[in-house]
Amino acid sequence: MNCTGLTSITIPNGMIGIYAFKECSGLKSVTLQDGVTSIGIYAFQDCKNLTSITIQNGSIGDWAFYGCSGLESLILQDGVTSIGKFAFDNCDGLTEIVIPSSVTSLGYAAFSYCSNLKSVVFKSLPLINDDGAFGALKLENVILDLTDSEKPYIGFPLRGYPSGGFTEAHYHRTLEKGKWGTIVLPFMPTDGSDGLEFYELKEMAIGGESGSLTFTKVDAPVAGMPYLVKNVSDCKTEFTLTASNNPAVTVNATNQTADGFALKGNFQQTSLNTTENKNDNLYYLKDNEFWHATGKINIAPFRAYIESDGSSQVNSFMLVIEDDDVTAIPGILDEDGTIDETEAIYDLSGRRLAAPVKGQINIIRTKSGKTIKR
Repeated sequence: MNCTGLTSITIPNGMIGIYAFKECSGLKSVTLQDGVTSIGIYAFQDCKNLTSITIQNGSIGDWAFYGCSGLESLILQDGVTSIGKFAFDNCDGLTEIVIPSSVTSLGYAAFSYCSNLKSVVFKSLPLINDDGAFGALKLENVILDLTDSEKPYIGFPLRGYPSGGFTEAHYHRTLEKGKWGTIVLPFMPTDGSDGLEFYELKEMAIGGESGSLTFTKVDAPVAGMPYLVKNVSDCKTEFTLTASNNPAVTVNATNQTADGFALKGNFQQTSLNTTENKNDNLYYLKDNEFWHATGKINIAPFRAYIESDGSSQVNSFMLVIEDDDVTAIPGILDEDGTIDETEAIYDLSGRRLAAPVKGQINIIRTKSGKTIKR
């Protein structure tokens, strides 16, 4: 392209073709609006006076900004999907970058020979092609910063990441006071879990069309293991779970099993599509119970669900929480969606029980006066 005298340009939409602005050395300012869907290979190669750019959407082609040595500010927004090989190679002005959660792949040597690059923040773990995206760079900070959302965490062997590993890891989660949830993390948090309690699956019991799942509290969650979690803080609803000092990061989730049932976690959004997958033994957490999944239920990343081996199936499981040898039922879902707290538990002979008994029908009386068999 003949770009003599061209110093700035705004591109509203479409695809930027190959070689489009290659060696436009006078180009200082480029505005890519949100209609731009891709940047072709070599599109801005050797635009040495380009100092900053924000990319909102789509893919970045191979060698797209190779040799843009004056580039000091690179903002990749949550819409960029992939970064090609050598895309920002030899961009010596870059000192820090953030890889958004929408990026699913990084090409070979994408940021190689960025000699002043010191800090990289990953909002997800994208696939890094071939041997690596950062060459032999000595990075001071490599941070995994995961935010609870529908964006996927892409699990794969951690080949091709900076050789020093992660210097720290974070996971941001919102959970209302007194509410239960499920959680599975790719690292073991060492800080930030004050106000949260974690529970592992211990056993299950079937009674008619319903059952109970017993959970017991653990001191600290293990990386890759799914748990039940509760907000027990006085007022806190936002949590940042942190691991520092070069934490180990896993991309493999481990199941918890009990009596033919498994608590399964996933780092990506999971679809419990019983129609498509022909699996009607799946259960998801809702209002302190695991409900039988029918049709299609989407489970967000960093969550867990229950799967039966097929030998037993019920419509719902209430949660039985065992803590310090005392077992209690936190509540039963009422017709209007509220929780009706348990007042007493009996067997079929009318004897009062301290806890539901596995393998038999339990009669539960709630504070509203209702009687339920489970």
